[in-house]
Amino acid sequence: MVVSASNHWLSWLVAAGLRCHCFAVLVGAMVALCAPRLARASDDPVAALVGRHESASALIHYQPADEALAHRVGEILDFAREAVGARYGQVPGKIRVYIYDSDAAMATGVKHALNYGDDAATAVVHVGVTQVENGTFHMHRRVASWGDRLWHAGVDEYVQGVTAATFGMAPAQSATWLDEGLSSYLAYETLKERLPNYETEFFQFTRKAAFKALVLGRLPQLAEVSDRTRWFASIKKSVDAWRNEYAKADVSVFYIIDNYGLNTLLALLGDVRDGLHYTAAIRRQLALTPEELEADIHRSLFFIGIFELYWRYVAAFIMVGVLGTVLLVRWRGRSSVSSVGK
Repeated sequence: MVVSASNHWLSWLVAAGLRCHCFAVLVGAMVALCAPRLARASDDPVAALVGRHESASALIHYQPADEALAHRVGEILDFAREAVGARYGQVPGKIRVYIYDSDAAMATGVKHALNYGDDAATAVVHVGVTQVENGTFHMHRRVASWGDRLWHAGVDEYVQGVTAATFGMAPAQSATWLDEGLSSYLAYETLKERLPNYETEFFQFTRKAAFKALVLGRLPQLAEVSDRTRWFASIKKSVDAWRNEYAKADVSVFYIIDNYGLNTLLALLGDVRDGLHYTAAIRRQLALTPEELEADIHRSLFFIGIFELYWRYVAAFIMVGVLGTVLLVRWRGRSSVSSVGK
């Protein structure tokens, strides 16, 4: 009986040990499976955005310190949604907005959400905002200091997202100046009645930047502002070069709309969407070569600079020239009289 009892306890201990071993193996396997996910979750900056604000157009994720900015962004996007709906005849769906508190968080966020590479992520962090893409809109908290410029950026990028949904990503990839210029134009048309002095400030900033770049030989050619990858690369290299690219896109699109109409510009975008290169689309829709169009844009910009932007300087220069000429003539006249008297 004693031997039997000993065997019983021994069997029980062995069975218990096996159960504990199996349980430990199961727990280890679960930890091994979940650890990468937990690591990814901890590395995901969106998880740190615990604040939530929902507006008519967006669900906004933010840090508690950025609550005021989140409400402001919601107001801007609601305005953009209503304006775009009126223009396009449709109301875009609600988007998700992420407001990051650091460069590293934003770079990681756009890589996860938009599959951006390192260069593209670095570029948009430098800019401060992305366009609305895949139903998401990413921004850095420093946009809180932009003032009315945040209105333009918010409406511009929102419109660009709707344009991409309408025309696809082909214009953004291979005719970036068309895509960027159109969103800027539509943002301008949307905001000029909303913000005081916006129209004047917008044209002054854009045209002055383009005119200065033209005079200094730094205004890029259309071919240089057509590739999205190159556009991102320039943002990393030089802020001035990047601003000149936006200025060239804006003045080019505004020139086409002013002289050929918005429908012609939309037809250009439609051709690019359907696979036509933008140079061929220009020949087809405008009956011009790209070189002729570019020359017309530069000529128009030159006259705008002289007679609208810097006419005071030009007038002063002319007056100084006239005064100098008069003085020179008088001096020569007196010199002639003096020489004859002698």
